[in-house]
Amino acid sequence: MKTIISTLLLFSFLYAKPAKFDMAMVISGGVSLGAYEAGYNWALVKLLRHISARSKKVHPELKSLAGASAGSINALLSGVYWCQRDDVNLHNSVDDNLFYTIWTDIDINNLQIKGDSAENNTTLFTRAPLEQKAQDIIEHMQKPIYRKGCSIPLGVMVTKTHPIREKFNGINIKTQSFAIPMQLYTKGAQLHLKNSSLKVKYSATMQIPQLNSDIGKIKDILFASSAFPGAFTKVKLNYKYKGKSGSDYFIDGGVYNNIPLNLALAQNSSVNNFIFIDPDSRRYYKEQSQRCKSGNFKRLPQDPEPIISDSDELGFLGSNLLPLMRSTSVFRAMKLYETINSYFRNNPQRHLILSSRYHPITGYFIWNFGAFLDKNFRQYDYYVGVYDAIYKIASESIKRGFASTKDLSTEMDRFASKLKLQESKDAYTAYKMFKNSELCAQYPHDNSRFAAIYQAFNLKLPPKKLYSFSAFKLFIEQLNTESFDIAEDSFLAFAKLYPHSWYKKSAQEILDRVVLLENKKAHDKSKYVPIARALGFSAWVSSGILTPKEGLVFQPLLFPDTGDELNRFAYKMLPSEIAFDTVNGGLSLGYSLYWYNSTALFDGIETKLSLNTGRHIDNFLRLDIDPFVKKKSFTFGAGPSIFGNLQNRKFWNQNGAYGANIYADYNDIFRLTYVRRFGNIPNRDYFYFGIKNLSSLFYWLNR
Repeated sequence: MKTIISTLLLFSFLYAKPAKFDMAMVISGGVSLGAYEAGYNWALVKLLRHISARSKKVHPELKSLAGASAGSINALLSGVYWCQRDDVNLHNSVDDNLFYTIWTDIDINNLQIKGDSAENNTTLFTRAPLEQKAQDIIEHMQKPIYRKGCSIPLGVMVTKTHPIREKFNGINIKTQSFAIPMQLYTKGAQLHLKNSSLKVKYSATMQIPQLNSDIGKIKDILFASSAFPGAFTKVKLNYKYKGKSGSDYFIDGGVYNNIPLNLALAQNSSVNNFIFIDPDSRRYYKEQSQRCKSGNFKRLPQDPEPIISDSDELGFLGSNLLPLMRSTSVFRAMKLYETINSYFRNNPQRHLILSSRYHPITGYFIWNFGAFLDKNFRQYDYYVGVYDAIYKIASESIKRGFASTKDLSTEMDRFASKLKLQESKDAYTAYKMFKNSELCAQYPHDNSRFAAIYQAFNLKLPPKKLYSFSAFKLFIEQLNTESFDIAEDSFLAFAKLYPHSWYKKSAQEILDRVVLLENKKAHDKSKYVPIARALGFSAWVSSGILTPKEGLVFQPLLFPDTGDELNRFAYKMLPSEIAFDTVNGGLSLGYSLYWYNSTALFDGIETKLSLNTGRHIDNFLRLDIDPFVKKKSFTFGAGPSIFGNLQNRKFWNQNGAYGANIYADYNDIFRLTYVRRFGNIPNRDYFYFGIKNLSSLFYWLNR
């Protein structure tokens, strides 16, 4: 009898069906954070497909995909790789896949528009590098490599620039945030897309004509969803809304709904497991793995609880305007809160499976554009994402009883092996470093470029300050780039060469682009001329702060180098300063040569030759040689002066040939100078009010 029972139990175990695990994936946006999400998404999909095809305990099935902004691109790619056949490894290894190639190749140098552009009159960046990447996705979808019967709802968020207006019981209603629901499906071993409708009520959806017959339409949809305002141009889409055709421009879908959990739910209400991918979600150290050698690495600090101070309610800007400016992010948070409150809080069958991140990433620097600054940064962030996906799958497997071990490190190594990370030196080096840092408290100490990036973070800072502008300046200064392959014209090459002024070059190029666009608008519409002039004047005033100042420079020009050498030469021939003698009623025109070289005593030396003329003085030339020091926006200089007469006396006269001067500059724009001429001569004192860099003023007003 016992033998029969044992045989039946064994038979039932061998032929038991794996437990179904239907799931949806929700992917947030975040500009260059897409590199981190790309690594997470690739590893997550690859591992879930492996489990789905081989596990006898659980059978994951992807039932819904939703994304906004950069997340919309990663959502489509997740669907593509979910449907790709398991026996086809085409472009599906850790550093040879569409996630990797798209997100690691996007660089600030090939995105930023410097100067004028015939194709773009509104934004800072071009989409030219992304056009080929979009075509690569479409070509991959058209290869006959996909599983029969694979079909997944795919939804992306877009924001309409002009709201649709409707009336309800006499009340005017406007909406700008729309979902575009689609179906990604296999037909003839290729992937196709078609418009789809939602079975669950959703606030606002639209369909895209010709999508069913032209898969190329997905390019415009993704570009619209990721059109970050100011960075990328808005995209014109033809659409259908409530049966009516329309056409308008669309921008980043993450403006109002950056985490479209409600869309993922509306696409398939039967799903109970929602994988929520968000780089903002952090985890903290719990316990050290038993397999680790002892480590002494201080753990990353946790976010402190916010302290509400009465001083926050003082002043006009802090208590009134700043809360209003945060309204968009508050609206996005409310959308997420409403979804969780309505569909998850009182439904124990529904589960949010939240991604988590332990290690710092570069994508949060410079207002989420940091990873675009260098390919090494993007690769580092990508591998952090791969590591976090492995961590998540391993920890969930242990938690749900699917793993054969309780040791997290062992289970992570098993999944890392499934991804064949050991076949990629970079991927495996990064994985071991991240795992040893988190699970074993071992601070990275090898000579890899990923360790160099990790070591450059100031981990003593709380998370709220870890990605501040000042923290990034320190990050650049501390970054050891000996193991990096850096292009000569890259941001990082310039930043390491000029560690104290790296940000000025990029900021000035952005300012130049903005002034140019506004002047072009003023040329077409005269009513904008005052705005363009005011912006040009503001650019001139601020350009003194933004212009990099290094080495020996004759007649510094406070505007970007556009490559027109003849034009720059003409500007340099204009006087660098015009000054008015407030004591004698005279005028001074000056030309300057600077040597910028910071020492313990001063920051450089200015040599200036000026022509001085006036009604109550004899005309003369004056040569000033002034060491100077800089204190934030101010410059203070002093030194000897040599005088040469131009009328009534011989040019060189020992009596009155020498003197001294002292000056104070503000922003390299305005200067006050006191000059004392020695000798037995009349009018020995001069006090000048000067305006510097007039050539730069002409440039900015006529850009």
